[in-house]
Amino acid sequence: MKNNVDVQVENVESQPCQECNAVVGEPCRDYCTARPSTDYWKTVEESASVALGVAWDECHKIYLAMDDEQDARFNESSYVYTRGTGEVLLGLARAWFDQSCDLRFVNSVTTNAEDPNAGYVALIPQGAFNDEDFYDEESE
Repeated sequence: MKNNVDVQVENVESQPCQECNAVVGEPCRDYCTARPSTDYWKTVEESASVALGVAWDECHKIYLAMDDEQDARFNESSYVYTRGTGEVLLGLARAWFDQSCDLRFVNSVTTNAEDPNAGYVALIPQGAFNDEDFYDEESE
């Protein structure tokens, strides 16, 4: 069974992170949704490199299956699901993200028997790219 990649991003603020309370000089926690947008796709790439597959609901939900149980769950679901190399999974996640509505997000999912919700890690949180500056930069 593969384990979730331990993704951490430097907290470059002079104050503790308001999302995860990481102190200055420490990396933000892997569940932190306050990481800079420039780090989002790097985080997805790191997770995709150890993921078993990627799932999409054909609207806005994109999940990386990080272990055998999640792989089987998504494979049997109504989601579009593909197994492949990290490069393939990252490419699909990017393509599906571009085709998704503004509610789009990318999560990694690892089985957590004690608390199933704790297995979801926001790699690109919902609404992360829903600002006018992002769309203005993309269209230039």
